[in-house]
Amino acid sequence: MELTDFTIDKIKDYKMWFMLQKLTAESPYIVLSHHQSHLNAEVPTDEYGLFKLNNNKVLVGFAKSFQTSANYNYIASDGVTEEIVNLQIYERIDDHFRIGPDAQPGGGFAWSNSDVNKANPQIDWRCDNQKFGPVVFANVTEKREILFDTRDEIEVYETILNYNGVGHLIYVKKKGGIEGRDAVFNNAPTPFVTHSLAENIKLILEWASVATPLFENEEPIAIKARELVEKYGITESLVAGQPDMQIYKYLSGDDAARVRPEGVLPISEELEQFVKHNVCYITFSKLAQLHPDCFDLAQVVFAEQLYFVEDWKETLIRYGMDENIPYGDVEGALASTLERNTGNHAFLSNYYKVIQKRMSLHAEVASSVGI
Repeated sequence: MELTDFTIDKIKDYKMWFMLQKLTAESPYIVLSHHQSHLNAEVPTDEYGLFKLNNNKVLVGFAKSFQTSANYNYIASDGVTEEIVNLQIYERIDDHFRIGPDAQPGGGFAWSNSDVNKANPQIDWRCDNQKFGPVVFANVTEKREILFDTRDEIEVYETILNYNGVGHLIYVKKKGGIEGRDAVFNNAPTPFVTHSLAENIKLILEWASVATPLFENEEPIAIKARELVEKYGITESLVAGQPDMQIYKYLSGDDAARVRPEGVLPISEELEQFVKHNVCYITFSKLAQLHPDCFDLAQVVFAEQLYFVEDWKETLIRYGMDENIPYGDVEGALASTLERNTGNHAFLSNYYKVIQKRMSLHAEVASSVGI
């Protein structure tokens, strides 16, 4: 697809945004592809647009948000250089990825395999059934592919980083806690779960380091960690100062290698910025704030507020809700879905949770520019 110049009115035409980091506007032609179960298919050009910005940066706009994010990631390529377009929505993980280092009941971060979720009546509820999606590396339960039996058991389930066919770094929280939790966190034969994101990034780096000629570890969890690290450009600087995790503890001869290390640090500013630059945004002003050389932030904030009001009204009409619900009255909107459109209540509950976060982030950015 050829690039066009970005104009502020485009925020009405596209629902989700991602800023490329490797490919630039000097590439005459860029395409997005999706690694599916049996093929690598080009993404239809009516589903996204490519826009040229200052300093030759390239912005990707997606026509849909929730539907697109269910594909986990695309690959952007100009025929020579490739980069991952991670389709997770920032607004869905803003409340989760900084969690830790204190242990939390029921939740944690997991380095997960990415495999095809074959037709299985037990996971028909999963949006990625029969497509690439998270599958545990280790036999945590007898049902290796299944952490949840039904969606009703899920309190939170969000991916942080995705690479279809390779792996997913996910945050998960199960209602009522995770059975055998201590065994998973402190005695797993194959360490893959941590209390904080920083620990999991460190663990992935350690797995990646043993998938080298020096150690010749050929386990999928190590080989795929190496692929993830190389493709995303994950470096030790993201977790500088973090104590050694289970792999390095084992290699150093630690008798308690499986136990969580002491002295875990909170997420670093560098790791937080890494996450923010490797996800999509539906709050355009939040993305614009990360790239001050590309946008007039005050103009973006003003234009986006007008768009949000229009989008609110359109959503009420689209889902048959009371059209008189004031902008921002999320509780009123959800109450209306129960009264008029019960079948969409589950989806709209998630949708409006993201809309609340979008309004909150927009207000933060607006405050930063004195609006």
